[in-house]
Amino acid sequence: MNTPETLLNNKDFSLFARLAIAAVIAIVCAAANMPEGVKAGLCIAAVVIAAYELFITVFRSVVKLHFFSEHLLMLAALIVTLASGHYPEAVLSAMLFRISDFLCSKLRLHALDMAKSTGCQPDTTKKSRMETFAEKAMRFYVPAVIVIALLLALIPMIFVKDASPWLSRAAIILMVCCPCALTFSMPLCSLFAIYRMSQEGVALNAVSAMEQLAATNTIVLDKSDAISTIKYIISDVLPVPGLSSGNLLRLAAYAVSTSDHPAAPAVTAAYGGDIDPSFVTGSEQIPGLGVLAHVKGLVICAGSLAMMDKMDMNAAASALSTDTGAMHVAVNGTYAGCIVISKKASEGAKKAVEAIANIGTNRIVLFSSDSTNATARAARELGIGEYFAECSSDDKTRQLEKLLAETFPEETLTYIGNSSSLLKQADAGIAVGENVEGCDAVLTTEDMGAVADAILTAKRGRSIIMQSLIFALILKLILLVITLIGVAPFWLAVLADSGAAILTTANAIRAGQ
Repeated sequence: MNTPETLLNNKDFSLFARLAIAAVIAIVCAAANMPEGVKAGLCIAAVVIAAYELFITVFRSVVKLHFFSEHLLMLAALIVTLASGHYPEAVLSAMLFRISDFLCSKLRLHALDMAKSTGCQPDTTKKSRMETFAEKAMRFYVPAVIVIALLLALIPMIFVKDASPWLSRAAIILMVCCPCALTFSMPLCSLFAIYRMSQEGVALNAVSAMEQLAATNTIVLDKSDAISTIKYIISDVLPVPGLSSGNLLRLAAYAVSTSDHPAAPAVTAAYGGDIDPSFVTGSEQIPGLGVLAHVKGLVICAGSLAMMDKMDMNAAASALSTDTGAMHVAVNGTYAGCIVISKKASEGAKKAVEAIANIGTNRIVLFSSDSTNATARAARELGIGEYFAECSSDDKTRQLEKLLAETFPEETLTYIGNSSSLLKQADAGIAVGENVEGCDAVLTTEDMGAVADAILTAKRGRSIIMQSLIFALILKLILLVITLIGVAPFWLAVLADSGAAILTTANAIRAGQ
């Protein structure tokens, strides 16, 4: 998706022109025979032309007392490279830095735009643990590298007349040790992975959520939100003594025949007989309780246990069933029995649970407010071995706290449901069908299998970040050694970071494919 933010603009074309001017200056200085002072002046001008934004960024950081960043390290590398007399190489380094920075910025905007086009609004200010660790490490890494380079450049001046080779070695260390390859590619990879997940049906609300999902080891499913469907089934028919199951179903079917309750079709289907609408002379739906119908001279009440309580039949109804899914029936003020109605998990839910179990999730737990029997039945159908039934909101909170305490620090507990408090409490919270406050992600499809796909994408994104990290470190180490011992030309040291940054940035795109 191309948007005005990601298309080339006048500022971009200005950058291209500046890079072209800097390249011409570098080529002329490398090829032409000119005084050293002139060459130095031209190349310093070319560095400023190519990467003056770097100078501005460092200045602003210093003003804010933020001294230790990859930008400061790159600026130090450019200055020492120029001081060591490697003028064209300094220009090349400045150009590659700006090219990699430009590519990363454009790709970042592009990834954000693509994610937003699918309804995802990732908060880029919430950094992942890996990014946060990298930022903290910079506070020690940057000054350590600068101090080592300074010592390598200054100490030999005490003992040797010509210290220029040591100044070159200091420049090489600064060049190779710049962390731009990682600081550029890491957040970019996360954004492309987020775009891919949003396409799969899970929209993340923060970049940090990708890392949380990638570390998922325990998943808690809230039955009412995550795995139930609108398909209801009759799991049991319990008439009082002297009344047959068929007659109880017939009475209930007539009572709910004019009701818009989603369970009504399941009752009439279980009855199986024809229903004559003329027999129903009146019907009243009582919100949250049930229905009161006049059927051929009979007053039939069909509803919840709370409705039976209002009709002073709670004792008889409770003795038969306390299942929250039970429809209790009374005729002319006399309790007649109950029909236990359950929400049946779809085939898609079963496959989704299987998929979640197959991606390395060691623990799947089911939370439900239904009765123990109904919850056990649903867990058995889904292949879930651990469940908690008859849970109130407080019960779910306490159980989630216990599960979190049993989860290792490097692992994540992911909750899938619509309880705002549980979404906030879990390491990662996925809301179902709506953007509930406090959630880290939203399931935007009816297929819960998207969760498994999203977790796999998050794991792949984390793997790509690690690949880039290892690749950059190996490349830097190789180039550091061969340039320090003089086997390879100095310009190869330039490729150790800026070149690696371009390659790792390109590798990050794979997270969105």
